[in-house]
Amino acid sequence: MTEKVDLIVKSGTVLTFDEEESRFANGAVVIKDGKIVDIGEQLDILQDYEAKDVIDVDGDLIMPGLINGHTHAAMSALRGYSDDLPLDKWLEYIIPAENKIMGKEMVYWGTLVSAAEMIRSGITTVCDSYFFEEDAARAFKKSGMRAICAQGIVDFPTPQWEDPKEKFEVIEQFLESFPKDEDSIVNPALFVHAPYTTSPESYYRARELASKCGIRLFTHLAETENEVVEIKKKYGRTPVRHLEKEGVLSENFTAIHANWVDDEEIEILSNYGSSVVVCPGSGAKLAAGVAPVTSFIKTGIPVGLGTDGPASNNRQDLFYEMDLLAKLQKIISKDPTTLKAKTVLATALFMGAEAIGLEDKIGCLKKGMAADIIVVDLTRPHAAPLFDYMSHLVYSARGFDVKTNIINGRVVYHWGKIYPFDEPGAIAKLFEIGNQLL
Repeated sequence: MTEKVDLIVKSGTVLTFDEEESRFANGAVVIKDGKIVDIGEQLDILQDYEAKDVIDVDGDLIMPGLINGHTHAAMSALRGYSDDLPLDKWLEYIIPAENKIMGKEMVYWGTLVSAAEMIRSGITTVCDSYFFEEDAARAFKKSGMRAICAQGIVDFPTPQWEDPKEKFEVIEQFLESFPKDEDSIVNPALFVHAPYTTSPESYYRARELASKCGIRLFTHLAETENEVVEIKKKYGRTPVRHLEKEGVLSENFTAIHANWVDDEEIEILSNYGSSVVVCPGSGAKLAAGVAPVTSFIKTGIPVGLGTDGPASNNRQDLFYEMDLLAKLQKIISKDPTTLKAKTVLATALFMGAEAIGLEDKIGCLKKGMAADIIVVDLTRPHAAPLFDYMSHLVYSARGFDVKTNIINGRVVYHWGKIYPFDEPGAIAKLFEIGNQLL
């Protein structure tokens, strides 16, 4: 007797990225209630299931969805507003522009357009950090994306609070707005902007709140050389050592960027069980720096990959980021064998999942895991001929090679169409918001 299931994706090469690195040349993935219930060669498993819907991928690649470990999705409203500037000068332009247009509408529509961009390029999970993050959560729920929504924390006035003393009241209300639902695919976190914008007292309160609620704490850390100089001048120690002294580091702590850290600081992060998410695209564009990713991995630190926001990178395409990550590591090490394609893929898949605390749900394809799956076409001119899947995914593939995106068992994108929301309508709304800056 056959088991009734929701969806079968079949007739493609399946790369599982599980512990055994299983691969099925003519494989199928069986999905029910948002999870993978079976996976293997389709001749071996399909006779056991009857599906409501079937997607025949006709020889394309079936693989886990990509994980964007860090972005500021709403900042699609500021894409291209102030380019070709170093970070400190860029902030001088961006912050006044943000203050002019930031609000619930900007965050909702900017996030929704970013969700469309990410879905189209094969991203199924995103860690977002910004203000009015309850409206970002509303947008991600609309889009069908899996998301960690981290509410921003700074010690100066913002459009979300005039008096910085009120910020933790806003933050607690934000956390209370999320239902206590273990099956929810959109969940909260906290994002302390950086040591140069946030006091030790605010870091301490954020750490205590994150610990109490069992959620993750993110922060920009050691992004630029100037930041290291500034924090050493102010506190007498580097950013990583500063947060260690303030008791911020833990297993639920994720440092974003970490471009300017020494070997001892890498050991410190490792000893606390903390993780890192690197953003090579924005680091290169802002000339902020290149993170020592190979050293992180050698020390056992889980490393995730992020696009950063569309105002500091201009694109949210992890295929681009994987390519750049590998090449920048080769340049700084002067060794072309550094950070091979297989390891780079791990940062956007199972190791990236570990870096944000979701390794039990996403990052690979196997029974019981969430059905976050993409289908990639590797038959186009820039991917022909095909000798090595790992190499092609990192060095040849592009976001527009993704043909299908399935999140939590739901088809959210297929053959050029996004299903959960009106994509052209969202883009039109974002143009209206952006026009306020013209």
